[in-house]
Amino acid sequence: MKVRYSPRAAGDLEDILSYLDERSPQGARNVKKALYKAVALIGRHPESGANQRSKRHVFFRSGGTHI
Repeated sequence: MKVRYSPRAAGDLEDILSYLDERSPQGARNVKKALYKAVALIGRHPESGANQRSKRHVFFRSGGTHI
């Protein structure tokens, strides 16, 4: 499944990553890697995210552990 960002989400993400890049390039790289992995996981397993019909939410830690 292809994951798409809303215009607002894309803008927010760009702002957040720019902020991090300015303050901690290494930290920004780590955040980008974690976000990429999370988005890729959602793309491969779309049912692992929030189910709007049941209002049940599933969250993941880095490494895919449910929390």
